[in-house]
Amino acid sequence: MGGVHYGAPAGELVELMNQFIAFVNSRKLIEQHPVVRALLAHFFLVTIHPFGDGNGRVSRLVEAGVLFQGGYNVHGFYGLSNYFYQNQARYMTLLQESRQGEPFDVTPFIQFGVEGFAFELKGINNFIKTKLNRLVYRNMLVRAFNKRVGQRRKLLNQREYNLLHFLITETEPGDPFSDSPSRKIKFTELTEVKYIQAAYAKFTRRTFFRELTRLTELGFITLENDTEENGLVLELDFDAIAKF
Repeated sequence: MGGVHYGAPAGELVELMNQFIAFVNSRKLIEQHPVVRALLAHFFLVTIHPFGDGNGRVSRLVEAGVLFQGGYNVHGFYGLSNYFYQNQARYMTLLQESRQGEPFDVTPFIQFGVEGFAFELKGINNFIKTKLNRLVYRNMLVRAFNKRVGQRRKLLNQREYNLLHFLITETEPGDPFSDSPSRKIKFTELTEVKYIQAAYAKFTRRTFFRELTRLTELGFITLENDTEENGLVLELDFDAIAKF
């Protein structure tokens, strides 16, 4: 990954750490964007390598502290740490490459960190959208259930309402930070779920499929043939929020 890195000699650590603290808290660095300042603090602390063990962890902690000081991380968001773990080979290589000359060229490492921060912010945005969509979808279901389309008929019957309410949780993505707002479920997989079996115990599979088809036509879900999954798959359709 670019070579072996040795920490600073023990006899120079006190002076180097004093310089490091002064640098991180200098007016020039405080005027930088918090992400750049945090990444520079991380880079130089892990380069000095003052401890026998835990230098990476302490550097990431200092980085998180600088981000917190700059208005980020206020709810425990340690995205850069996760990003470095997920891209460890590139992280280590860029650290070494940035140390090849004097003065250090930290641009590639900073660029890498900024890209990671943008990536993690996108994940946080996806997480918020996933949770918010489901919250609003639940409220929409209540309105749809109470909406009358005839003297003795509502838009959704009780069984359909319960099914959609169940699907809100069942279709939640395994990775809440992913770009996909809803997990696709195979029709065959759904028929094996205990809740579905209990809810439709007195009805045929045809009745269950007919109700899914109706919910698709109304726009609450999508039901389509997926060649990769070799059969029908369904997921929530969040466009229903605007319709109802």
